[in-house]
Amino acid sequence: MVGFVSKMEMSLCVLLVGYLIVWSGLVPTSITQTHDSLVRLQWLAHVPHIICSLIAVFIALRFPVTEQMMSEVRHQLDARHHHDQN
Repeated sequence: MVGFVSKMEMSLCVLLVGYLIVWSGLVPTSITQTHDSLVRLQWLAHVPHIICSLIAVFIALRFPVTEQMMSEVRHQLDARHHHDQN
């Protein structure tokens, strides 16, 4: 579950950062950037990751994985594996 949430977090960050760079006013063909766009870019270096991390933690806490749940899943996987071998 943690791996899934982590991958979802990274995907969401990549998507958001693309839009936020456009919003920052960055001009990729310009040698220099305005002060405002540089300040926005500095914020964008940290804020999306923090927001996405908070969302990922919320989701991970919302769907806790208990030892009983893991045991049930293991039992189901073992049963499928045993069924597939026959």
